[in-house]
Amino acid sequence: RYTMSSFELYFDWIGISFLALTWIFWFVFSLFSMRRIERSIMAEGKPRPFAWDGIGIRVVGYAIRLVLPEGLFRTRLEMYDVDIDDVKKYANRNDYVRAAIFMFFGFVFVLLVALYVVLEFFFGWFA
Repeated sequence: RYTMSSFELYFDWIGISFLALTWIFWFVFSLFSMRRIERSIMAEGKPRPFAWDGIGIRVVGYAIRLVLPEGLFRTRLEMYDVDIDDVKKYANRNDYVRAAIFMFFGFVFVLLVALYVVLEFFFGWFA
């Protein structure tokens, strides 16, 4: 019979918590920031950014534009098909805060998954 160690249990709960917080702030950012920014861009007469978004990746595209330095990522972010200047023109302070919180929780969750993989496969801590 397999029983979980307390370390494994805490690690799982921390990971699940960060995943849930990432989802919550993904929803909050998309509802209160991205939607308003998109409407403002379209009100200028520009076409709708992200013509298709089946899995919700455009939320990450908008958050990246607000949080990460634009000089470093300008050419790499063109794949998202949204102009950085348009996003920053219509974003307010709350949008930057929501984007930063969303990106923080998502980044920590990815780091926790990577740490889990390293601890499990290289050291066998969760076996």
